[in-house]
Amino acid sequence: RRYGITPEDYFAMAEKQQNRCAVCGVIPSKLTVDHSHETGRVRGLLCLRCNILLRSLEETDVWLNNARRYLAGT
Repeated sequence: RRYGITPEDYFAMAEKQQNRCAVCGVIPSKLTVDHSHETGRVRGLLCLRCNILLRSLEETDVWLNNARRYLAGT
């Protein structure tokens, strides 16, 4: 409900992914809903580890882009 999908949507996504994390392929006890923090769009289902790592990478990407802009302007 939090991400605008129904339980049926969740289970259909899990079945399509063969109950595996969309990134690492592991079959966790629970798949978490991954979504874009910019658009809110659901991207897929991930294990908790990959979901946390992906969020960190997104933040790093924003930081890198800001650093590139800063360096280009100095």
